[in-house]
Amino acid sequence: MFLKTFTIFLLLYSSIFIFCKVSHANEHIPKESKCLNETIHNGENIDNLTGERIKKFHANKEFTKEHLRELEKGMRLELDGASFQALFSRYVTACMQLKEHKRGKEFFLTLAGGNQTSPHALTAKGIITYGWRAERVMRNGLKKIDKAISLDKKAFFPRLCRATYLSYLPEEFMAAIKEFSILIETERDNPSNLYDVYSNLARIYGEHGHYDMVVYINEKLQEVQNQINKKIDYTHADETSLDKNKNYNEIIQLPARPVPARKTIAGWRLAYPWGQMAGRLYPIMNNTNTKKGTSAKDRHLNEHLAILERNMKRKIDDAIFGDIYTRYTLLVWQYGETKRAINFFEVLAKRHSQSPNALAALGTVTYGWRGQMVLQEGLDCIERAIELNGDNFFSKISHATFIAYFPNGFVKSMYEFSILRQTEEDSPQRLNLIKYRINHICTQHGHDGILTEYVEPVIKHRL
Repeated sequence: MFLKTFTIFLLLYSSIFIFCKVSHANEHIPKESKCLNETIHNGENIDNLTGERIKKFHANKEFTKEHLRELEKGMRLELDGASFQALFSRYVTACMQLKEHKRGKEFFLTLAGGNQTSPHALTAKGIITYGWRAERVMRNGLKKIDKAISLDKKAFFPRLCRATYLSYLPEEFMAAIKEFSILIETERDNPSNLYDVYSNLARIYGEHGHYDMVVYINEKLQEVQNQINKKIDYTHADETSLDKNKNYNEIIQLPARPVPARKTIAGWRLAYPWGQMAGRLYPIMNNTNTKKGTSAKDRHLNEHLAILERNMKRKIDDAIFGDIYTRYTLLVWQYGETKRAINFFEVLAKRHSQSPNALAALGTVTYGWRGQMVLQEGLDCIERAIELNGDNFFSKISHATFIAYFPNGFVKSMYEFSILRQTEEDSPQRLNLIKYRINHICTQHGHDGILTEYVEPVIKHRL
């Protein structure tokens, strides 16, 4: 049986608040900003704020557009000063409170454009300009999936897409687990669908650091697999099963291994998190990007993708759509043809605007992958900032936070925070901020707080 694990590489960047404390912030407040001191501190020194008091400090302040102008002025004047981090934090909170997200994105884009060697400007651009843009794209993808479900509330593929999609949205992890629980109940009498649910759930638990649950779900997965095996009668297979195997198993040969992760200054970038698969190798190339000539192997890959695309068009509302979709996304993601998939599902949804499967695929791939591509641009900005100044605390803590919102990024994030805790051990204020940030990220990924198992040796083993 082909594993219909749906490849949803999303990562929704959350509205990350960079609550960075700075020492002696008042000494760096520019005199040119008349109400800036009141705008930043609101009568209390930001150095003294930790944990829950940070939340209250930001929530209690009522902002106006005048505050935004003053904060923008202050960030320009103190771009590479210690005050920038406090100004940035207040500005982000003000933009969200006033619903001025567009203004914030444009401001940091302009700021970085005129200060391309400033680590602070590049980091802020990555977090806000690209992070918020990615979030908007991802939210629109969820709307497409919700529309698909509204057309057919019992359709399995859209509901599985939604449960998986939710698991990558900030603070929606438990909502995703609840939806998976519902799927387990509704698909209890359908072993094939139940297998898909458990497969995705095991992967998601692993990505979010719930390794004890991975063991449990894998046991359930094996039980379902045994149940499926007992029902298979290879001697009296019906014609439908034979046709299915002929059309989708024998014609389409999966690649033998995934593309290795590209290295960055952090030594890590997203790789396709799938195991070994039998079949011939395709060249690791994306002709759309490289503009190189098409080889025989490239044409072979293109033929296989074309077969899958034709089959998805023909089986748009068939139960087999999920199988074909999975094979297709495996190939396009591993071999750099993501733009092709993004465009294909966009066209497919236009031609089948009332198809739940087409809309669910549109939300997952066209919007989900686009959102991740934008998110990657944000990470690139932060990494360039670290290249300019490897000791910049604002950039390093932002990088450790940002990568937590990628698939498989949680453990990497915890590892970077463990390094930060060591390098900043002589700064109690920064250590408090690091601990607060770790707590926040762990909570978003469904943990009660900082996990005792995430000590450096264990993290290295996980990586």
